[in-house]
Amino acid sequence: MGSVKLDWQRARQDTPGCKTVLHFNNAGAALMPQPVLDAVVGHLQLEAQIGGYEAAAQQVEAVERVYDAVATLLGCQRQEVALIENATRAWDMGFYSIPFQKGDRILTGVSEYGSNFIAFLQVARKTGATIEVIPNDEFGQISIPKLRQAIEHRIRHLAERLRDQLSDIDGVKVQDLGQKKCGIVSFTVAGKEPSEIKQLLSEKKINLSVSSAQGTRLDMDARGLASVLRASVHYYNTEAEVERFSTTLASLV
Repeated sequence: MGSVKLDWQRARQDTPGCKTVLHFNNAGAALMPQPVLDAVVGHLQLEAQIGGYEAAAQQVEAVERVYDAVATLLGCQRQEVALIENATRAWDMGFYSIPFQKGDRILTGVSEYGSNFIAFLQVARKTGATIEVIPNDEFGQISIPKLRQAIEHRIRHLAERLRDQLSDIDGVKVQDLGQKKCGIVSFTVAGKEPSEIKQLLSEKKINLSVSSAQGTRLDMDARGLASVLRASVHYYNTEAEVERFSTTLASLV
């Protein structure tokens, strides 16, 4: 999609308030353009004439077209669009829909909006999740390296917990080497082909992969490994899922 040049003179002509005020409070609420003003006032007048529910029923098609128009503007599907009365309410609905639990971490910035932080505190108190404030960099903006470290810390913690639990299962051997390990946990099960374990776990709706010697020939040939199971965790995984993975695997070997 090519860039579209804004006709700002036409935009000002379509916005009545530009003729009466210098409006520098647009982050709070911008001036309504005439088409928006006409639609809002027109609907209020319709409600006054025939009733609120009746007006809503009469304008169903017009309201539904808004979703298609927004989707076209954003380049997405209409089912991906949600229209909410304000940004704070929209953010709240998204945030409170996340099923936080003990052990989860809420990463935020120094300049987080006050009402958002209140929501963090409420959820942390209710679920046992923790709040971690990522510091700013030297320019006063959120530090991307610090944010990356915070995410990596969670992934490594989950991976190490998984390694510990796998090591406690008879017949399971963790095959990871090195002093600094990542979020990928490689292991084998005595007397079982990795592909067999992968299939059994898949039937339990647990996903992982199998890596063959073809991928790292020198290393795996030297260790006598034809293939290994590979479980990789990510920032959205939980300690409860690590427990479920280990418990399920233990029941299969």
